[in-house]
Amino acid sequence: MAGTANCKLSRSKFDHKHSYCYKNKAYKLQRWQQAAPHDEPNGHPVGPFGADELGKGAYRYVRIADIIKASVDAYEVAGYEYTNSTAQARVEDALTKGWANPGAQGPSWEGTFTIPVCDVGDSFERSDTDTYKEGYDWRQGICSGDKDETKKFMKAANREGWYKQVGGFSGDHKFDLD
Repeated sequence: MAGTANCKLSRSKFDHKHSYCYKNKAYKLQRWQQAAPHDEPNGHPVGPFGADELGKGAYRYVRIADIIKASVDAYEVAGYEYTNSTAQARVEDALTKGWANPGAQGPSWEGTFTIPVCDVGDSFERSDTDTYKEGYDWRQGICSGDKDETKKFMKAANREGWYKQVGGFSGDHKFDLD
């Protein structure tokens, strides 16, 4: 999931179906679609599997906004290390001290979802085109402008040591951020 520095500006670059403004940042929920023979050289980001079912039937109470809020809040509390123990301690603390009502928040409560978060911030804002199609250079430390943070994100997103560049390169590129 990518978050940017300016919700209003960035939101115009995101498809609204899989994005949501939260805490003055635009977030987009996405997964990587491997390239087909007729596709761009390396694939492209797309909406997550099942996202079209959110808000309907058995998932009628779950929206993209809930997944983004829960994931961002969990990330702000414990980075990529939000565990069941963290969730239990946070619920107990919220109820005991009265700073939140997890039940009233429903699926948007922190940690209900823990999708990895990458703040692409200024990197996204500098682009006058759709950065996702132009391609990020993940080797430069795109998450918060920091290589270590990008490395942690890539590991949390199961893309550790693996790199796909949408524009400018062809084929798979394995890399290390070291």
